[in-house]
Amino acid sequence: MTLKTWFKTMAILAIAVTAIASRSWAGSILPVPAGLSPGDQYRLVFITADTYSAYDSNIADYNALVTAEADSVPALAALDTTWSVLGSTSTVSAINNIGADPGVPIYNLEGYEIASDVPYLVTGDWYNTILYDENGDDFETGGQLFAWTGTQPNGQIAPCPLGNEGNCVAIGDSDLGNGGQGLDYENYSGPVRFRSTPYPAYL
Repeated sequence: MTLKTWFKTMAILAIAVTAIASRSWAGSILPVPAGLSPGDQYRLVFITADTYSAYDSNIADYNALVTAEADSVPALAALDTTWSVLGSTSTVSAINNIGADPGVPIYNLEGYEIASDVPYLVTGDWYNTILYDENGDDFETGGQLFAWTGTQPNGQIAPCPLGNEGNCVAIGDSDLGNGGQGLDYENYSGPVRFRSTPYPAYL
């Protein structure tokens, strides 16, 4: 595995409610959003506290890293699941890596709904921002927070994917949905970032 602890990412999972959370966990994390009933399906998304480089072209390595980061938090480890990075390499798109799951809502770790499902997440405006990491901390600084995605607004592989040998990698803004800027901010604001620059990822 060639990743260094530099860039943040976004990670996401799908799970069915087995119990109703009546309180927040440490760091105000809500592994089960309020208002759901036993048997309801939902997904969680967060931005990693650690940062990573984007040299690696193997999506499995990113998935392993974000799963390990999520499992470092007891409340998330208790979900007993595998997390997937919301990102694309040259051979695997984000939408295929995380699965579409139409109709399954997505929440951040503060319990706020981000999108009604993955298709809406990758094409429409977000209801709320991701921003929060696995510890419940808000990473917003100066109104923006970028994360590696390598992904177009439709969830498909960007011209500059994770591990791109041309050195550029697409990023998203975890504070913005806005027609796809959450996954592909640079299409709106200039050149993509060099893959050696430190950013987080989405899970």
